[in-house]
Amino acid sequence: MPLSTDRRHGFTLVEVLIALVIGLLVIGAAMTFAVNTVRSVDATGLREGVTRNSRFVAMSLERDFQATGVGIESTIAYGSVQVRNDTLVVLSIPFDTTMSPPYDLIPPPLATNPLPAGGTCGATCLDLMKAADSTFDLQPGDIARLQVGGERRLIHVQSMTSSDTAVQLEFTNLPEILLHPASLSGGLLLDPFTTFAQKVQPVAYWVESGNLMRATSVKSDGSLDGSLVAERIQSWEVTLIFQDG
Repeated sequence: MPLSTDRRHGFTLVEVLIALVIGLLVIGAAMTFAVNTVRSVDATGLREGVTRNSRFVAMSLERDFQATGVGIESTIAYGSVQVRNDTLVVLSIPFDTTMSPPYDLIPPPLATNPLPAGGTCGATCLDLMKAADSTFDLQPGDIARLQVGGERRLIHVQSMTSSDTAVQLEFTNLPEILLHPASLSGGLLLDPFTTFAQKVQPVAYWVESGNLMRATSVKSDGSLDGSLVAERIQSWEVTLIFQDG
């Protein structure tokens, strides 16, 4: 039987090496294109995210700053806008003053002026007047300004007991709230004739773990109770431009 002369040849080593080199070049080019595409998409998404964040923050700040100092005169010692490190606080009285009427202090019988240290019904308790058959607008958790002549403090309402024409208001004993002096700090003594309490609308911005936060209330320990405004914040800066009129 004759031997078959059909010989099947494989690839030579040189051909295999050439094919490998060409394949690696193609794969490398494809990977480079893919990486560049992903980077481009990520950069575009990052830029869009920054733009959205900045616009939202700007609108939020503009809205809050429009209410700055409404009903509260700023002084050197007690500004309606307060800044410390990366925390910014804005104080105002609600535009509709019927939502935050001032409540005058009820002085104790045979009151001296000033009153002894502390409140009128305890170390952190105030007796306040209210109109008969009306609601009392300060609620637990609210922030109020305690105005004593030319002195101001912020108080954090803890609880209250109401009657027809009076309210006993308990406040948290904190030396500072929202970057402002609080409670009866600094040895503040109450004036029986010029002392009143009034609800305040606070807004605070601060950076926490790379996130810009916003708060309109504080916890019982004085810490801010906020929500997320923007992410990936390394630093932030606000410039105020004032115009006449």
